Amino acid sequence: MVNNTEKNEQEQQVHYPFGGFYRNLLPTEETDTTAEQTVQAAPIPAPADDALQDTTEVTERAPRWVADVIGEDYKTWSKGHYAIDAGTGTGKTTFVLEQLLPWVRMRRKTGGKKILYLCNRTSLEGEIIERIKACGENATYYEEDPGSVYFDNISVFCYQWLEHVLINDPARIERIMKGCDYVVADECHYFYSDSGFNPNTDISYRYLEKVSTDKPVIYMSATADRMIEAWKNMGRIDDNHIFSVPKDYSYIKSGMLYNNNAERRALLDEIPENEKAVVFVNSRKELVKLSEEYGEQASYYCSSNNSGGALDRLEDCVKGGLLQKKILFTTVALYNGVDIKDKTLKHIFIELWHPVDVIQAIGRKRPVDAEDTCTVYFRRMAKGQAKGQLENIKYLLEPGTKWWEYTKTGNKEEWENFLNKPTSNDQINEGVTLVYDHSTNKYILKNMALLYYLDRKRELEKMCSDGMGYGAYMQQSVWNMMNIQPREFRLSRLEEYLKEMEGQLMPKEELREEIIRQGCILPDNGRSVNRGMGMNVLNKKIAKYNYQIVSKTDWKRGSENYGKACWMVRRV
Repeated sequence: MVNNTEKNEQEQQVHYPFGGFYRNLLPTEETDTTAEQTVQAAPIPAPADDALQDTTEVTERAPRWVADVIGEDYKTWSKGHYAIDAGTGTGKTTFVLEQLLPWVRMRRKTGGKKILYLCNRTSLEGEIIERIKACGENATYYEEDPGSVYFDNISVFCYQWLEHVLINDPARIERIMKGCDYVVADECHYFYSDSGFNPNTDISYRYLEKVSTDKPVIYMSATADRMIEAWKNMGRIDDNHIFSVPKDYSYIKSGMLYNNNAERRALLDEIPENEKAVVFVNSRKELVKLSEEYGEQASYYCSSNNSGGALDRLEDCVKGGLLQKKILFTTVALYNGVDIKDKTLKHIFIELWHPVDVIQAIGRKRPVDAEDTCTVYFRRMAKGQAKGQLENIKYLLEPGTKWWEYTKTGNKEEWENFLNKPTSNDQINEGVTLVYDHSTNKYILKNMALLYYLDRKRELEKMCSDGMGYGAYMQQSVWNMMNIQPREFRLSRLEEYLKEMEGQLMPKEELREEIIRQGCILPDNGRSVNRGMGMNVLNKKIAKYNYQIVSKTDWKRGSENYGKACWMVRRV
């Protein structure tokens, strides 16, 4: 990175009309631009304001299927944004293949064109291709384009393919697009949710914004709320172009909270032999540790694009909708394009915290019938851990937000102050929200990544605020919507031990060690495992059992601890 402010004088024409909590940081007014500038830097969606979306009031008359909500409207669709906001298993893809595709097939007889179907995962791409084949579409393969399949009336690709072509052969995508009347953007939260690790989501989003000025672009997702709200605020979508189906979480029979790896292990050990579990963790590194612990008892899935490479193949984890082993440990790589239709999947563990990730992960289970229910387990995030994540996000955000402020206000002072920080080179070299292009001597703002981390910053600040914490945050943003109230996980062996020791004076080290052992108690994240836990910490850990530890001196004659300060368990 060249620390020279003169190289930063280039004006970046980037619309960024944030709403709600972003207004103090980024102006909402749009500046005048030419048509060419608008194409190059189209507005990106902003998350919804703080008002919670009421998704719990579902009447008996509410439609369950996307096709019922849309009816015959699709026959009149012209250019612009169309949004299908519907939960998993409500027929989003079925609408495209069983209503829109036959309509396109009929229109092609009189000069109509194809559908371009875009999705976010190769696993989902493969599933859709198989469904298209089942619809009777003729498939064509070309030697010069290995790995791709073309159908008479529809073509399916991943967004990552689109980004690659836009960068390396833009004329090719223009040729393809000329032959299409409709574009379907499935799992459209991709532009936002993948931007934390994919620097090119801006490219595909902006391109579809350009396409929408000439054709209908149909955005579909179970978690599209933020994008739809932003488009509404920006005047980019009409209310009658939004088709919503209430999300159904009735298959979740109960929820449970746990705190650490030891409790997770205890819960997994208690799963009956004829039942299965999926555990969503945060990283490939965690999967590797779990593979060392569980070995062949479980399967392990992450993206092949991960820097460490893939672990188990998808078909060795889920095949024909069925889990191949008792436990599947996975990252968010599984949460799109894989439908688990396995009645033995009775336990879903969520070690993610952001509502979009949580909803997508839970949505992997597709209930077979009304009797196909499950329990969802949520791993509590300690406030210290949340604060640590918040500080890291602020570090990643600083280059992008400082550059944005500079380009909008023209005030060099704050930008130069940032450049003079000892960490500025490292922060920019991370290439997350801002990158420096040495070939053009320009800074490039990563809009979607900026949005991604601003949203996470906002949510973590809410979680870390006074009176909130993980439980209250999840209650407000997830559990109320799902109509569940998770109960605290309680180990029966610790409960029995506390009951047995009630009223007995014991040396504090002995009682401390036994409570920790019986209760699988670990220090909060960020605390050393070698640092002893005091009475206050342990009392917080056992409060859910309705017991507490108190300190008393042992004055019982003949006791080997006579005159010493001891601990005692008492019921509260």
